[in-house]
Amino acid sequence: MNSTKRLLIFFVILGIGHSEIYNRLNSFPDSQNELHTITSVEIIYRWGDYYTYYYQYYKITNKNETYYTSSGKEIASDLIISLADSLTDLYEATEYEETYEGRNIIDYEPHFEVRLRYANEEKVVMKSDSDYHCFIPWNVKYSNKLYVQYNGKIPTALFRILEALDEGWSFHKESRWGCYSAVVPERYLKKGISQDFPQSKPAVTPEETRGRKHLLWKVHLDSALISSPVYANGRVFIISKDHVLAYDVKTGKKVWNLAFEQFDKDNPLWYYSARDKIAVYKGVVYVCAPDSVVYSLDCETGDILWKFKIDGKIISLKVLEDRVVVRCGLSIDGCRGMICFDREKGEKVWEISGITELVKFYDNKVLFRKRTEESEYYALVDIKSGGLLWKYGTKIDYPCYHQGMLYFGNQEEPTVVCRSLGMEEVWSYEYCKSVDTGAFEEGFLNITFRKYLYYLEVFENGVLLLIKEKGDLGNYFLESVVLLDGNGVKIWKYYYPWEGIKPLINPYILNFEVFENRVFLSRERGFIDVFDTETGEKLWESEVRGTRILDIEVYSNSVYVYANDGRLYCLDLETGEVIWFFETEKDFAAFAKDSRPIFASKIEDGFIFVATKCGNLFAFSLGEFPVSERLLRI
Repeated sequence: MNSTKRLLIFFVILGIGHSEIYNRLNSFPDSQNELHTITSVEIIYRWGDYYTYYYQYYKITNKNETYYTSSGKEIASDLIISLADSLTDLYEATEYEETYEGRNIIDYEPHFEVRLRYANEEKVVMKSDSDYHCFIPWNVKYSNKLYVQYNGKIPTALFRILEALDEGWSFHKESRWGCYSAVVPERYLKKGISQDFPQSKPAVTPEETRGRKHLLWKVHLDSALISSPVYANGRVFIISKDHVLAYDVKTGKKVWNLAFEQFDKDNPLWYYSARDKIAVYKGVVYVCAPDSVVYSLDCETGDILWKFKIDGKIISLKVLEDRVVVRCGLSIDGCRGMICFDREKGEKVWEISGITELVKFYDNKVLFRKRTEESEYYALVDIKSGGLLWKYGTKIDYPCYHQGMLYFGNQEEPTVVCRSLGMEEVWSYEYCKSVDTGAFEEGFLNITFRKYLYYLEVFENGVLLLIKEKGDLGNYFLESVVLLDGNGVKIWKYYYPWEGIKPLINPYILNFEVFENRVFLSRERGFIDVFDTETGEKLWESEVRGTRILDIEVYSNSVYVYANDGRLYCLDLETGEVIWFFETEKDFAAFAKDSRPIFASKIEDGFIFVATKCGNLFAFSLGEFPVSERLLRI
């Protein structure tokens, strides 16, 4: 929050409870028909530590059917109406609900209390001390009775009012998109929704309606899906916890399946999800399975061509011409590192032991960081032979390989360098002339920012750099995007604008995609930035509802985005506007614990396939089809 608007109070606010006895109304007032009856709204939230609590208090009062704060700021009446109308789908409770189903984070904050008063002296008090998404559940006291809400409508309306009071609340994207509903506990479902308050009706947006027209079919399995589907030759291949399966693209019917061998389900590492656990190459399906076996299968029949048992847990695989490279995960006694197989024979060609991280594949080479007890370094290896092409210590940032050259940031100096495999320097670019970039004052804050390289990527158009700033308080901000040509000369630089101390500019870049003359960057909290590679002009910025964008793919005249809210989005390539979306999972709890609840295939022949950890496989056509009512159960 803006520091100038904070109130520091060294005592606990008293008198929050109400002593008067409320007369129960037969029905709750309709705020839209009786707007004048809502006389005031009070909002209190608290945060702090063991010794000092900070409180913020707002009071909004109805004066001649216009709402004003104590300081005289006008608040739009529709925001107040939305708060009053958010009191839907309430369940009668016998005790105050502090947490969502036992979830508890010590000293979670803020804690909320909202008081809504009517002209007839009736009051509604809404409170939350929960650490769950949108502080669900919300407790409601009305007419001397206690209720609880799980649908997220109260916080959605509240965040929009708070944003109008203090722009710092715009950090909560729920004020724009709304809150996800939580699953209502069984003890309340048995009672049913209270008749004292209205019951909401499900609403379908035009974007969601258009998205449903692209659903070709859906299959449900009784097992979680743990990797991206792969499409080839009219079939889609997918891995579950215990099977690899093939489906006909047109009908959604299962063609074949192969059960994995016995594995230890009590070991938490067996259920390791990753995007690249399956690949198809020249009529053969290659699978790294939870049973620690690498399989080579015939695409048409599912027959095993060869298999190899690995002493460890397999994370992912990559097929490159006549080689299959698998990455092994951490295990107590098993393999750590990479193993390369002959693609046709299944024979082990080479192996790199030890912990390997940040693995990148470039044609017939693989770049990675290796950690052992004795050393830590980056290396470039020939995939065909396993021979070491280059090795360097770890005091570098974001190494990349491109057409015989290595690119990386130098930690000792604020520079990016291009070197040959023999480590002869070709060029260097200094992205910061001075480490200290000055100070910024905001209220009582006086922050000194320093520049660091945050991201580096090399592609045909040049070398892309993302520069971040780090303040004395440990806060990071995305400062600029820089594009260099092949000779290390700056083509353009885009500065992110200052917004206070830039609370919305998060440096975490999750995805990088180049399409023709555009660069697509996705960053935390569901934002996408698109730049013209020739001029550096920021063409558009868009936001999706999810807090993390998992994948971006450009196909034809659209941008397809997969987010951790379980949604597949289709955006207009020219404007970034959401054209349609499809919600594969509706249960927030199902994906809140995992950054990748869905796995999407690459788009081929106008088809997209999405697998979820809830066991659903969706087939979408980029051409519109009537919604299929088929639900195939395995």
